[in-house]
Amino acid sequence: MFLPADDPLYNPNPNTTVSPYQLNVPFLPVNRSEGNNDTNPATRNTLLSGINGVTPFLDLNTIYGISDQDAINRLRDASTNRGKLKTYIINGQEYPPKNASDGSYIWGTFERAYTIFTFAIQTIWMREHNRLCEELYKKHGSSWTDEQYFQEARRWTTAFYQKAVAEEYIGAILGRPLPAYQNYNANLTPGIDTFFSTVTFRYGHSELSDSYRIQDEYGDTLYDLALNNIRNLTLVEQLGLERVLRSMILQRQEEVDIFLVDSTKRLVNFDNHIYDLAAFDIIRSRDRGIPLYNVIRQYFGFPKAQSFSDISKNPIIQKNLAKIYPIGVDTVEAWVGAMSEDHLSGANFGMVLNASMVTQYTYIRDSDNFWFEKPNMFTSDERTIIRNTTLRDIIIRNINSSANFPQNIWSVQPQTTLNNSDDSNYPTKISTWSQYIVSCRVDMTYVYFKVQIQTSDGNGWFGMGFGPDDDGMKGAEFIIGIVTNGNVTLGNYHADVGGYHPPLRDSNQDPTLVPKFSMSSSKAVTVEFKRLLNPPGKKPITNGDMKYILAYNPNSDAFSYHQNNQAG
Repeated sequence: MFLPADDPLYNPNPNTTVSPYQLNVPFLPVNRSEGNNDTNPATRNTLLSGINGVTPFLDLNTIYGISDQDAINRLRDASTNRGKLKTYIINGQEYPPKNASDGSYIWGTFERAYTIFTFAIQTIWMREHNRLCEELYKKHGSSWTDEQYFQEARRWTTAFYQKAVAEEYIGAILGRPLPAYQNYNANLTPGIDTFFSTVTFRYGHSELSDSYRIQDEYGDTLYDLALNNIRNLTLVEQLGLERVLRSMILQRQEEVDIFLVDSTKRLVNFDNHIYDLAAFDIIRSRDRGIPLYNVIRQYFGFPKAQSFSDISKNPIIQKNLAKIYPIGVDTVEAWVGAMSEDHLSGANFGMVLNASMVTQYTYIRDSDNFWFEKPNMFTSDERTIIRNTTLRDIIIRNINSSANFPQNIWSVQPQTTLNNSDDSNYPTKISTWSQYIVSCRVDMTYVYFKVQIQTSDGNGWFGMGFGPDDDGMKGAEFIIGIVTNGNVTLGNYHADVGGYHPPLRDSNQDPTLVPKFSMSSSKAVTVEFKRLLNPPGKKPITNGDMKYILAYNPNSDAFSYHQNNQAG
């Protein structure tokens, strides 16, 4: 990638105070994508779309490797006859094993792709596998072989991982789950779409920060870790796994957009070359022949953008796009256009990246013969256990101390100013969070609710469900409040058939469901309303034990995934 002689970052004026890692470089090196194995000189370079070195499935090949023999040779610990993975013990805690020759970590996939944050997450999954092996050993003892223990622990660990990715992670970034699972589709060929790997999944580059706050158990910042240092994996050992995970959760991500932080312009790769991340993302799209933005829009079923304002309503982005692509909107490249899009309501990005994410993850799920929801993979009761186990649960049971560990691992929660003191008008409290307090009282006709929700900016939503048929949402009826700029609207909803997708608004609404609300200067919203104990056509609230569900989102009024803000 050739650079102009007066590039302000890489070739600055000698009199300036800019101090990049390299000075006076004529170009930045770029490696071409791998192509097919065609030996015909006329055609062998026509398919430079990259070679996938790992499996396309959500199968935790990061800790299990890409083949059974790979796992046996490098990753499995047969010494205990309990199916465990190899580990390296530091202060009594399990970490990935190390190569004796150079001290590097042994993973199922390439270590060079890791940061301290991805390292921490994969360590948790490794520990979960070994924890399950111990649980299984308590039940089966020496009656099981090492292979039986390994495969059963792997089956459950992979299922927990699939659920965490497909429902929690996807729900957090899209604001809604994937389409309901039908069954395994043997007609699909498993794989990763080139557009997804080249454009969509690079959205994380926009989330990067110049530095990351390493925080203690009280949320106090110990020091700032520069972006270029997050690949120093030994820091996980030095800082402790809990501290790294807590710091991840409490770090606010940068918004997914076309504006990348300055540190991404001078990242250092494994060969000690500097590279500009956004420039390389654009080059990689050209390298792999990714179609232009408008072509991609049409591929996903959207109309062509007729002007830059069809991509973004932001006038600064419109102006920059017009400057870079003076011929017109039809020349906008896919990565640039997709990253410039206005976000969908409740989502991390716009319609093209959203469509690509849904398409790819649905494809991964439906082409997987070992997906946890496939009939006969698990019993109905076992699937309930999997669905009710969150990634936070996995983390908590695999760290040394869960003291002061954030309740919501997907979104930084606002500091609360809610009044949690007793209120004689609403003597019964039924909530479990400091940001969402629900109190009530009952007479012979109504149940009266007082809801307090601490929002970030006056926008959010809250919900309460009554009478689910299981430990989730199936069969439940809901009252949901949408908070928009401090104004509250209430509605009656019901769970969909499966119970794991957003509730559906009822066709018949309770006319008595009228809120009285107010918002404080700190964006804390208080709502009071009443519900009939026995409303027509709806589930009654009886004088006895009854299951209920509470959920909320303090950051967006888009009715979307509640992340870890759910209990019952």
